[in-house]
Amino acid sequence: MGWPPTATRPMIEPSPGRWPGAGRPAASHSLPAFSALENVCLALDLGATVPRAARRARARALLGELGLGPRMHHRPAALSTGEQQRVAVARALANAPQVLLADEPTANVDPATREVVLLRLLHEAHIGKKVLLVATHDHSLLTRFDRVVRLDKPGLTAATPC
Repeated sequence: MGWPPTATRPMIEPSPGRWPGAGRPAASHSLPAFSALENVCLALDLGATVPRAARRARARALLGELGLGPRMHHRPAALSTGEQQRVAVARALANAPQVLLADEPTANVDPATREVVLLRLLHEAHIGKKVLLVATHDHSLLTRFDRVVRLDKPGLTAATPC
């Protein structure tokens, strides 16, 4: 795969397995036949960074921290969009990646849940000295980050210092 993408060489987003150390919440990628818990466990099984005996407990803990304890046995079709998004955040955090890529991680949740999700992402980045890259249209989130880069149609227009 080369850079830059062209008509004959499109940019294809690497899967998490091809970008070791990266986690990316993607609500649309939950497997519909699996419960929220099973979807997070699958991410742990594929990542193999957590010992097998501890995987189910880690998945339960992450879902609980994100307010999904009572809903962890529901399949994606039975979850709201915001709940599916929180399952995606749990999957992204499951293997403790060094880089977290979050595209609108709080877009489909209520204000109280938004705070829970944001605090969990910030906590993960802070305690593990990890990179958290968030793309958002929610300007109220901007004060929560050390560095903000603003992109407009022509390109980069402003950045705050680290």
